[in-house]
Amino acid sequence: MRHFWFPLFWALSILFLCTIGTEDLPSVGFLDLFSFDKFVHTLMFGVLTLTLVVAFRRQARFSILSKKAILIAFVSAVFYGTAIEILQYTMSTGRSAEWQDIVANTLGCVLGVYFFRLVYGKQLFRAS
Repeated sequence: MRHFWFPLFWALSILFLCTIGTEDLPSVGFLDLFSFDKFVHTLMFGVLTLTLVVAFRRQARFSILSKKAILIAFVSAVFYGTAIEILQYTMSTGRSAEWQDIVANTLGCVLGVYFFRLVYGKQLFRAS
């Protein structure tokens, strides 16, 4: 369980940031031109996926989680991102669901897997 502390903290941080009212968000100004929001979504879910893969690989209790770490982390993170968008759609916090956010979240998940492969090497990537 100790390997999951950071991914859990990160997932809860994403949930908080994605559900607070928009009036609480700082103004970004010129960064809106470069779709800063989508970059942030990609970054958040990239980190989430990368840390989940590492946590699943390091845990030793359930071998299936270790063997299928990449697939489980990727599917879990994509599902989580989609669930947050659905939550935004149903809540009245001034936030709205956007299919572009789901795409950015999924792209982040793909990049998280890519960076796992880059950092930990092809051998660990193939084992999953």
